[in-house]
Amino acid sequence: MNKLSVKMGYHRTFLSERLKKNDVKVSLLLALSEELGINLFEHYENLLPLGLQNTARELGLKRMITQLQEELFRVKAERDKYWEALSK
Repeated sequence: MNKLSVKMGYHRTFLSERLKKNDVKVSLLLALSEELGINLFEHYENLLPLGLQNTARELGLKRMITQLQEELFRVKAERDKYWEALSK
């Protein structure tokens, strides 16, 4: 924890002192998540109802998937039209 505290730009005892006092703020968890490369909020996200678990990024990706599926359907229809014209 000492090395992690220093790497985050704090005094080496910063994290151990915060944990002893149970004084862990969201901003600290965000910084730790980023530094460690893990999502420390995942457990709490999973406690939410399913409708609230989607992140903005995930919703954007779902919209993109829908748009790409629609475009693929249009392209396949156009391909079939041209293929039919060539077959005659």
